[in-house]
Amino acid sequence: MSKQSAFVLGTATLLTVVGLLFPPPEAVGRGGPVSQATLLQEKSETEAKARRGSRRLPLYYARVVSSEQRERIYEIQAEYAEEIEVIENELKKKMNERDQAVQAVLSVEQLDEVKRWISEAKKRRAQRQEEKKTTGNSGEADSDR
Repeated sequence: MSKQSAFVLGTATLLTVVGLLFPPPEAVGRGGPVSQATLLQEKSETEAKARRGSRRLPLYYARVVSSEQRERIYEIQAEYAEEIEVIENELKKKMNERDQAVQAVLSVEQLDEVKRWISEAKKRRAQRQEEKKTTGNSGEADSDR
């Protein structure tokens, strides 16, 4: 294996493990690690509902398009919406399979440790949120790492 291939493989592995150890804030507090696919699915479902409920032009288009162009853009978006939703669902399934395979690499003890870290991070986050409420300090950046 070349040095470049080894580097790429090592980097990908490291990023996967880091993703398991430090999930996004919305993944914490769900009784253990939550796959990125689950989070993506929830986000996508929300976005899909928004797409069906309201039509939106791409950023800055509203400044330049005519009303006829606006309606044609909405029609194009509607034409692609269902196909995009199918592809997004396939992607979520693949990501979920990947996340499960990655978690299967860990021993039970390692997975328990990851769950413990996530729980601790959730507690720290909740403490900081409570401190912000009481002090009115909402501009500080925080990190669990």
